[in-house]
Amino acid sequence: MTRRDPQGALFFSIDADGRLTQLVAFNDARTVKLAKRWMAAGRDLSAVPLDDLAFSLMSLR
Repeated sequence: MTRRDPQGALFFSIDADGRLTQLVAFNDARTVKLAKRWMAAGRDLSAVPLDDLAFSLMSLR
């Protein structure tokens, strides 16, 4: 899944259970920190519109 932000694209890989398995982000430490939390917690992101720019990733803290 790709989030095409004007500041740089984010690439998310979600497994069959909706868990984040990989993230590629350039110059976006905040998103990397969030993704590490999601991965450590095993958070289900299957219903989250990660590719929608109108959706704030920070709302998933």
